[in-house]
Amino acid sequence: MNDVLVLVGHGSSDGENEKVIQRHAARIRQLGTFNQVCACFLYGVPGIKETLQNIRCDRVFIIPMFIAHGRHTKEDIPKALGVTENDTINDKEIIYCEPIGYNDKITDIILEQVAEKKD
Repeated sequence: MNDVLVLVGHGSSDGENEKVIQRHAARIRQLGTFNQVCACFLYGVPGIKETLQNIRCDRVFIIPMFIAHGRHTKEDIPKALGVTENDTINDKEIIYCEPIGYNDKITDIILEQVAEKKD
């Protein structure tokens, strides 16, 4: 199956949010797990809608790069995508995943960052 991963960030006026999310996309791309890995932004370039329109695939996994659900993950991103939670658009199966903060591995990352500062 032709799978694509889309990381959706908020975007920022100074570009830092975009840099971080693009870095994650590049690292995932190197793993070769997906046919394509894209980063797009609610308030930034590239935007969400145009990113989705330019993807040719069977399935799209969308990961909101947010710590928790809120208005952006529940309303703004799905509206920009033109989808409900799991939907089909132009013969693409859309799989809208949980924000990254819901993963317990985030706890490990928090502790690693504190440990780095303790050294």
